[in-house]
Amino acid sequence: MITRTDNAEYHRLDGHLPMEILELITDYAQPLYRKPNHYFAYSPLLSGMKMVIVNNILKQHVQSLDNHRYRKERTRLLVKQTGELFEDIESSRNMLVDIRAMIKSDWESRNKIKSNIQA
Repeated sequence: MITRTDNAEYHRLDGHLPMEILELITDYAQPLYRKPNHYFAYSPLLSGMKMVIVNNILKQHVQSLDNHRYRKERTRLLVKQTGELFEDIESSRNMLVDIRAMIKSDWESRNKIKSNIQA
């Protein structure tokens, strides 16, 4: 509800709000479900790292797991956050190796897509 003093201030500014106020209004006017801008940069990176870690864990235990237990273990690992996987798994402490493996798999998948498109 706008009071008389609020309205007077608005008229004092000739009906124009300062740019800082307008920026705040547009920021707060965004829907609550909207993802932040950094999400689009970090999400693929973290999900790629997670898949590398999960695949490494499952490769280590693939002989001891049957199909049902393999899927159950994979589901259990995918639910965890990437940070939890790094804390839990000793072999995944070297982050650079995981990032390099992720980049390599990304390049391979892009090359497969390109070759499928060209064929």
